[in-house]
Amino acid sequence: MIALLQNRLDLLAGTDKAAPIPADDLFWKYMLHTAGLCYDLILLDAGSGLEQMPLLAEADLVIVNLGQDLVQLNTFFHEYAHHEVMRSRVWIPVLGAYQTESALTAAWIANQFKVEQDIYRLNAYQDFEDAWNAQNLFSFMRHQLMLDGSHDTSAQSAEFLRQSFFLAAAILEQLGGISVVSGAVIKFPVHT
Repeated sequence: MIALLQNRLDLLAGTDKAAPIPADDLFWKYMLHTAGLCYDLILLDAGSGLEQMPLLAEADLVIVNLGQDLVQLNTFFHEYAHHEVMRSRVWIPVLGAYQTESALTAAWIANQFKVEQDIYRLNAYQDFEDAWNAQNLFSFMRHQLMLDGSHDTSAQSAEFLRQSFFLAAAILEQLGGISVVSGAVIKFPVHT
């Protein structure tokens, strides 16, 4: 276990080997139950594929990261979204590395696939991707959040933070049943 923020946030590294999870595998149920006794929130990257459904069946909330790839979208919305586990769970669709110039907009995807819930976007943002790859997210986020109107804050950075905030708020609202935003106006500095 790696302490990312002392007494606040820990990371338990997993494996990069894809393996199906048997529905009757008690290890995952025990591990998640035990972690739930010690932590308020557990985030787990379950990977993709129907073989991950037993693990998703244990989740209180499923975040589905999608791209603007029509083959991937068709596969998810025609196969996975109709799986018994997905129908019985609250799930939030997210378009990661969203390209605003693409013809496959969030509105088009919602209309095409009859998505009833909000689709969240996280625009492609190279500075974030570089920080992710360098494993330097905390410094990156701290730097981005400390910027104010007197600095050269890009509209791209402000939009990325705005999108991240509203996705985080939606996740917390689904998990805690408490409205995080509740009509508040959140402003991020944007130079025009």
